[in-house]
Amino acid sequence: MTRYLGSIFYCLFLWLLIAAACWPVFCAVSLTMGYLTGEGWVLDALTLEPKRVFLAHFLEGYTKSLIFSIPIGLLAVLDYLLMSRTRITWMISGLTLPLALAIGVFFVYKDPMPILPTFLIAGFVLVILYRLADALKRLFA
Repeated sequence: MTRYLGSIFYCLFLWLLIAAACWPVFCAVSLTMGYLTGEGWVLDALTLEPKRVFLAHFLEGYTKSLIFSIPIGLLAVLDYLLMSRTRITWMISGLTLPLALAIGVFFVYKDPMPILPTFLIAGFVLVILYRLADALKRLFA
């Protein structure tokens, strides 16, 4: 009974971790890529816009992105339940996150090519969080 309870708690933790991290990770990747490529709106937003307005836009986007981040968290749990059982499938577990984000871009945007690298990199950062949570579970289990 305690084994199943621990697994349920871990799945709930993984779901909340990935769902809560989707928007901040996407924003961080988007800002970093915009800054490194020298896009003007990013540089202007970081220097000219007041930080309280910046934070208000971030929080507004956070609440509006829940419709996308909650299913991505559930996908991470499903991926964990299907792929983390054996050593071979553990190596490729978590890779459904960038794949799902890349497929989702094609459904949401008319011209997905400019935003596709941002979603792919954000997906791989979420895989790192997924793997970190899995490593912590294996360390303390």
